[in-house]
Amino acid sequence: MGQAIELEVVRTTEQSHLAKLWQNDVFNGSGHSQLTRAVDSISKYFTSAVLAVAAVSGTYWYMHDPSLAPLVVTAVLIVACPCALALSTPFTFGSALRWFGKTHVYLKNTDVVESLANVDTVVFDKTGTLTQTGSSRIHYSGDELDQRERSMIASVLYHSTHPLSRRVLKEFDGEERLPVTSFEEAPGKGVRGIVDGVEVKAGSATWVGFAEDKDASALPSAVYVSIGDAKHGRFSIIGKYRPGVEKLVQSLRKQYKLLVLSGDHEYDRPYLEKLFGDQARMLFRQTPEDKLTLVQELKNEGRRVLMIGDGLNDAGALKAADVGISVAEDVNTFAPACDGIVDAEHFPRLDRYMKFARASYIIVMISFGISFLYNITGLGFAVTGMLSPLVSAILMPVSSVTIVAFALLATSIAAKRIGLVER
Repeated sequence: MGQAIELEVVRTTEQSHLAKLWQNDVFNGSGHSQLTRAVDSISKYFTSAVLAVAAVSGTYWYMHDPSLAPLVVTAVLIVACPCALALSTPFTFGSALRWFGKTHVYLKNTDVVESLANVDTVVFDKTGTLTQTGSSRIHYSGDELDQRERSMIASVLYHSTHPLSRRVLKEFDGEERLPVTSFEEAPGKGVRGIVDGVEVKAGSATWVGFAEDKDASALPSAVYVSIGDAKHGRFSIIGKYRPGVEKLVQSLRKQYKLLVLSGDHEYDRPYLEKLFGDQARMLFRQTPEDKLTLVQELKNEGRRVLMIGDGLNDAGALKAADVGISVAEDVNTFAPACDGIVDAEHFPRLDRYMKFARASYIIVMISFGISFLYNITGLGFAVTGMLSPLVSAILMPVSSVTIVAFALLATSIAAKRIGLVER
């Protein structure tokens, strides 16, 4: 983000590079997994509890049958296994990550799966998220642009990663690319650069220098352009909503609090109100800072927030949310601030992804239950002298294998039953 740079590409981009960048310490705070913290907390007392049980059992059998005392103590120490408990979370969520990846959803780590399962509020960006910027219609109004002026505008827009800039740039396919100096991209405002000694600006009306339209709220999103002192006109972008968005919203509104944030005017408000319903909150003409502030306010209210954006102007809000997911036409173009990337074609299946995350969380809880049941049952037989150390040594690894097998099998069944993948 920021000024353009020139790079010499010496190696091809691979998914592993994306993962390595995400794992950089600058993007990782302290772990926020509640389940991991719970297991760590239990583990602190597990050893002490097992030693106490072994001591009491050994003392009892030493007083009643000294020959059994060492066998009972050994069986207790062997059969008590915290491994099954510790393996439940990483293997379940790790398997979930694999299934997400198969459906073109790339999450940062297993903590994101847990956070996604606990979300109660979903915040949508509009442009480039709910809408298909690449399929929108463009209408230009203003002074006619000659070929030189078209090349100058295209050269500046070429350095911008904003969805509207990329869409307008498609109208200039084939135009000559000219050198741009002093390039600047102001989030939520626009871009400017010097081409052949002349300043070229593109963005909002106020950024370019146009008087704000009195009926701006009734107009579609627009990119205004100027070259030097000449204010040429505007490109109106009439967005096309992604196929399946209606069905997705109808599914999510049954269970989650929904919000829509947009940096655009209120042109689409009637349609969005019909789609999201009266209870959904909608805010327009929002700057990146406004979006960030709103997400922070929701979290201060105790909400667990999922932010869905384009990964660019929404970077602050994506980072601040409990889970930030970027919708990308190209999954190699991403913002490190987000916790996950979803391929734009698969975005309408977001409700299934969230349902699968909740199912994975339930599987972890069931795994915990199996682990506790195993330890309680094993200790019950061990302290009564009915379990030999040899059998305990066999059962201990079997419990871990059982948990791992259950986690992998259960997540696979859940993925297929939810419709995450075809059966």
